[in-house]
Amino acid sequence: MNFSKIPCFDNHAHSIDGAQTEITVFDFLKGYQALKDLREPASGDLRDPQFGGFSEELILHTRSTGVVYSTVCHMARLFDCEPVLEKVIEERNRYVKAHGIQAYSAMLYQEGGLIGGVLETDNPIGEDVEDRIQGFQAFRLYSFDHQLFRFLRESGSYEELSSRFQEDVKKAFLDPRYTGIKCHLSEVFAHQTARPVYPQEAEAVYASAQAMVRKDLETVYLALLTETMCLCQELDVPLHIHSGITGHSTYLGEPGIAGQITVKAGSMFDGEPFALSLFLTKPEFRNTKVVFLHAGYPWLRNLSMMAAFFPNVYIDMSCALSWTSLASERTLEELMSYAPFTKIVVGSGQGGIPEKGWMAAKTARNALGSVLNRAVENGFMSEAHAIETAENILYKNALRLHKHFQI
Repeated sequence: MNFSKIPCFDNHAHSIDGAQTEITVFDFLKGYQALKDLREPASGDLRDPQFGGFSEELILHTRSTGVVYSTVCHMARLFDCEPVLEKVIEERNRYVKAHGIQAYSAMLYQEGGLIGGVLETDNPIGEDVEDRIQGFQAFRLYSFDHQLFRFLRESGSYEELSSRFQEDVKKAFLDPRYTGIKCHLSEVFAHQTARPVYPQEAEAVYASAQAMVRKDLETVYLALLTETMCLCQELDVPLHIHSGITGHSTYLGEPGIAGQITVKAGSMFDGEPFALSLFLTKPEFRNTKVVFLHAGYPWLRNLSMMAAFFPNVYIDMSCALSWTSLASERTLEELMSYAPFTKIVVGSGQGGIPEKGWMAAKTARNALGSVLNRAVENGFMSEAHAIETAENILYKNALRLHKHFQI
């Protein structure tokens, strides 16, 4: 069975840099490496785009990874050139210079069969490259964390913060291009400390939360998250939760999200999916659809079991699938081991350059082809089951999860 003609939906991406004319080897590689190793940033924020760069040794390590090799090989086939990083970047830059980044992105998306996706972006609707690609349905996530910290600075009480937040969310979702809310709980605090918090408790510590007293800020954060879990039910949209060790703050312990560099004080284990289990068992949350981003990597089995046991838990494969490259089949098998096949969606975690979304679609199809053909050969499922499963994971599950996505 060949799934190359089945369209694909990218459940989690960051917007393409529309100002690109050409990129360097460093520009390409920095999207595959969380660490930089030349100097400390003056701002103290390790996510500062002006922060340092890679030493020659770190460039060597980053370019010698499966995800980079596989991307280079696919780009070489596309451009009919030698599979060498510098060569494919040269060909890429030539194409972008001649046609523009939007045309290049559109070409990749068409070649990769990408028909839609969900963006985590700060750009207004209509201004991202993806918004202007014909035949591609671009949706948005509302940022829980960024707006919480903004309203925290501007509001005199928890009641005011909550009111302004809910009003802003409902206004955003009047536009059908908003399809979910994004939460970075594990990048600001930790999954294991999550608990329902109600307005009276948050109001009592609001002043010290505004002063960034960590334990009281966490109380206010969890109070608004508790309300947001219920608000998602009212709006019939999913909550997308960052999970696993993907992301600078879960790698390094600091900084937190939205410039709150003094907040985060945790470890790599803060994004472990099982740690949210007690929080999700609360009766008032059981009808809130929760999408765990990045497949909870490396805790794939844990999240697979949660998707099986919790009726409202879904798995997004962004970063995990294409990043595991040589182990992509094993990654997919781990996720499919327990989880219903109707609760797994493709994602890329793309940021800055369009190659990541393109590669996620290719990697997903390749892995599905190998895993499902083997399942049919071994008598674990019929050919009809396999085709249905591939269609579900590549785009039909997204149709059910994102109510305005159509095909």
